[in-house]
Amino acid sequence: MRRDKIVGSSLQASVAVPSDENLDLLAEMFIVSEVSQGEVLTVTKTTHHKCGRCWRHLPEVAEDGALCGRCEDVVNG
Repeated sequence: MRRDKIVGSSLQASVAVPSDENLDLLAEMFIVSEVSQGEVLTVTKTTHHKCGRCWRHLPEVAEDGALCGRCEDVVNG
């Protein structure tokens, strides 16, 4: 997908995997924005906005450059 210029970085990818593992841990290991459970392995471009600090594309980020909850806690902590 990067070679075909569908995504610019791995953090723009959303991955579905047939696994019972911790999905947040898998997202960190794969260096992608999110991992969900699926029947087969699929990779798609995310539609979420990018956090201004960690650069992950997450549903909780209202607009590009805003902070996700985790980064907001760190900055304000």
